[in-house]
Amino acid sequence: SANDYLWASYEFLYESYDAAGNTVYDDTSVMNTYTYIHEFGHILGLDDYYDTAYIGEPMSGCDMMDGMTGDHNAYSKFNLGWLTTSRLVVTDSSVTLTLEDFSKNGDTIILANNWDEKLGAYQEYYVIVYYTNNGLNAGDEYGYFSRDGIVVYHINSSLYKEEMDG
Repeated sequence: SANDYLWASYEFLYESYDAAGNTVYDDTSVMNTYTYIHEFGHILGLDDYYDTAYIGEPMSGCDMMDGMTGDHNAYSKFNLGWLTTSRLVVTDSSVTLTLEDFSKNGDTIILANNWDEKLGAYQEYYVIVYYTNNGLNAGDEYGYFSRDGIVVYHINSSLYKEEMDG
């Protein structure tokens, strides 16, 4: 039996924007799969990272669950258990590390002060990755990933308990 499903309009496949920023549906253009990848992220358990009040974009649109471009970020992949080559670094002293291209093997450094193994992704820490302009990040129409570089995410997904009357 199915526990989740994905519904998206056929028009999403051919959704693009003209020079004025208006939505255009043109079935002769390159297929836009980003909406489907974004919506499937919800089936996997990922939340929208954009501000649902549309006041701003916390990740400046630079993520599949924020602006529907590029790849899923390292936090999402860590949370889903997809980062098998992550290295946890808990240290009070200087350390030298080598960081490979994230798109090749998911190489990631997780930097934490007080790591709690039981909490996993649900605590405060930094995630460091080396992004390059290839794979899902290559050729995005917004140019977010036009240059290679180090990306540092400050993650605070600490768990808390909230009680409400009624």
